[in-house]
Amino acid sequence: MMARPHFAPPVGRGPVRLGLAMGLLCALVGPTWAQVPTLGPESRYELSETVTLDQADSQVVAEIERAKAFLADRQWDEAIATLRQASENAGEKLWPITKTRYVPVRDYCHMQLAAMPAEALARYRAQVDPLAKRWYEQGVARHDAGTLRRVVRELFASSWGDDALMALGEMALESGDAASARAYWEKIVPVVRQDDRPTTWLAFPDTNLDLAAVRARLVLASILEGASQRSQAELAQLRRLHPGARGRLGGREVDYAQELAALLTESARWPELPSQIDWLTFAGSPWRNKIGPGLVEVGPPAWRVPLGDLATAVSRPGGPNGLGLPQVGRSIPYHPITWKGLALVAKEDEILAVDLRSGKPAWGTRAAIFRDESYRLTPKELQLTVTGSPEFTMTVFRGRLYARMGNPITGRSANEGPLSESSYLVCLDLQAEGRLLWKIPVPEGEWAWEGSPVSDGENVYVAMRRADVRPQTHVACYDAQSGQPRWRRFVCSAETPARGIFAEMTHDLLTLRHGTLYYNTNLGAVAAISTDDGQVRWISLYPRSRGGDLTHPRPRVARNLTPCLYH
Repeated sequence: MMARPHFAPPVGRGPVRLGLAMGLLCALVGPTWAQVPTLGPESRYELSETVTLDQADSQVVAEIERAKAFLADRQWDEAIATLRQASENAGEKLWPITKTRYVPVRDYCHMQLAAMPAEALARYRAQVDPLAKRWYEQGVARHDAGTLRRVVRELFASSWGDDALMALGEMALESGDAASARAYWEKIVPVVRQDDRPTTWLAFPDTNLDLAAVRARLVLASILEGASQRSQAELAQLRRLHPGARGRLGGREVDYAQELAALLTESARWPELPSQIDWLTFAGSPWRNKIGPGLVEVGPPAWRVPLGDLATAVSRPGGPNGLGLPQVGRSIPYHPITWKGLALVAKEDEILAVDLRSGKPAWGTRAAIFRDESYRLTPKELQLTVTGSPEFTMTVFRGRLYARMGNPITGRSANEGPLSESSYLVCLDLQAEGRLLWKIPVPEGEWAWEGSPVSDGENVYVAMRRADVRPQTHVACYDAQSGQPRWRRFVCSAETPARGIFAEMTHDLLTLRHGTLYYNTNLGAVAAISTDDGQVRWISLYPRSRGGDLTHPRPRVARNLTPCLYH
């Protein structure tokens, strides 16, 4: 049995540090699981190495192979027409450029067009340049990044592709996003090919822009990002390739190398940006890389808040009522966060908010600012054999709290019917004492939310799972104000150790940075997805451990949460 858990911060010998939310805010006595009977041969598993993606179908494969044959025969017009048709018909489908890396068919076709000889490239540009020029000029005149991105997305190898990249980088830098500026400008610089290895990213083929100006901006972006070693290497390259080059930088005519060297030296004396002291989501920030404010001497607890009985945490994964599977290295399921002097923690059916220093309710007399009185587990569900562990996370962004609530089971066994109580998302307004703004149930069918969402203020993004023998992972976007759906994107599917024989608990989290969602699916694939429209930018596969025995699980089976870390 499990002792009743409490929500408790330790007392330091100095001021209480909010960064303790990394894990010290919970005091939880570890569970002692009931003895687990031998499950029989079904506990042993051997997974298929196949990871299913939204790949191009046989017709598109045939079109691209035909285009390659046309290119080999120097039939430029036929090759161009075939590549454009493949891009238009199946641009969002995925194409393998190596055994483990996939990009959209559209990007692959752009790579083929950009790699054509000058004669063929001129023919392509004669067809598309008038449209590309119109989009580019509209984008610049209106300061419209969306129109400029359309040039890059649909007509990358046109004569205006590099101009659009340059303008997009300038806009990104103006908004303080040096990393996105770098991503645009890097695509202008020619690729240095190594052996016969394929190019795995888009690069403009023959820019007529001043490459000294482009490389100077890359150095500037690195300095602003605080990447001193990269800044030094790029500055050395700038001096070697463009000695004495001059141009406009920061509104002045300067010697690029001299000006940037002085800025790099000065940057060593820049004060560090003030760190956000609040811990607003798992790993502190939506890019999952926040570092705590420093070491704290830990004393006795300052206060305790009972979390109540946890039927889910006790009974489902291996408590006395069910046949559950053994837990190895079981971690605390709670991941508290802090916001403006409050500590918040979630369970499957309620969210608590208390004063960080006193432990008293944030508002009123009850710590619970959200409670689902209707949430109940059925006796049948309490008997399920379950792989995985319950996890409870939240995200706060601009005073709004987003959480995944309800049933932590994300995959049922094939022998059971649909889950009687499913999961849902909630949005609470912390600036209005936790008022419920919206609640989103999962779509009909075998769907479940994964971990709690992340937000950029305009939209909310969340991972989803569709139960099957080979579970499917998806990413969905909802309007942050209304909770209305905007898009949903299939990522991949693959076998799991549960294999549809056992129920399953997962809690995958998204990482958000610079308009891109990064998703470690834990199914053999990591994906990068655009926040604008949900388009997959790339997917990389990784080798999986394919065999084992659930009655004698290896430590990795009980891993903690593993979102991507952005740096």
